[in-house]
Amino acid sequence: MSYLDLVTNKIQVYKNPKKKGLDKIIFLVFSYHKNYSKCNAIMDTWGKEVNIIFFVDKKTNNMNFPYVIIDVPGGESYSNMWRKIIEIWRYVNKNLINSYEFFFICGDDTFVIPNNALKYINTLDNTKPIYCGRILKPLKTQWNVDFEFNSGGSGYILNKISIKYLLKNLYKPEEETSCEDVHVALSLRNLVRPFDTRDHDFSEIFHNLHPSYAFKENYGFEPVSDKIGSRNWFTIYTRDVNPKLYGLDIISEFTCSFHYIDKDTMLLLYNKINNKS
Repeated sequence: MSYLDLVTNKIQVYKNPKKKGLDKIIFLVFSYHKNYSKCNAIMDTWGKEVNIIFFVDKKTNNMNFPYVIIDVPGGESYSNMWRKIIEIWRYVNKNLINSYEFFFICGDDTFVIPNNALKYINTLDNTKPIYCGRILKPLKTQWNVDFEFNSGGSGYILNKISIKYLLKNLYKPEEETSCEDVHVALSLRNLVRPFDTRDHDFSEIFHNLHPSYAFKENYGFEPVSDKIGSRNWFTIYTRDVNPKLYGLDIISEFTCSFHYIDKDTMLLLYNKINNKS
């Protein structure tokens, strides 16, 4: 049995045949024009079940998905991701903020199980600031502050209260950096901190890595080191948050998302999870 079979056999999809409640959440996918095939793969799988918008830098042919073109100060590049995310939240604040209760943002290589995301948000109190996802804790020496953040890879959820505060308290908004998820946390830290999203068995429902990480000790990285820039960032950023680093037990039966999913695996995961007998 393959690792994907082991993972998908464990995952259950929250029963919601009438899609009730999915109208209160919108999914925001950041991408760029050369990744249109990844976006199309999302629309062929989990994206067709939800309200969704893709944010790209320009239009090209073969873009079979709803998109908004975002003009990013400093230009489109991975190293300028923070400024792109700012522009996405500004668009949301101007055009969508009163139409939805929850806003799930992720990249074009994130696989989402929408009904399980809905199951989770049904436990949240939308009258309070919401900022939830997969918690990571970086080295204090790296940022000169003790804090936690939600991984951008697994996707994270904000609500109106948090978005409004974020845009008024942006952390270094002119900085060119790929660490958008860290900067979101630092912008929100005086309002709301990431909170524990694990299930009753302390298994994760948001995953910032590929499903195979559950079966690879150290995920193929070098041994743990506290040195800044260590390739084993996953263990360093996770060990103080969740002692379950590896093994099938880290994956919740009501998992919401996985990261680093290519377009072929996107379809494979979708079919395996949704077509169980």
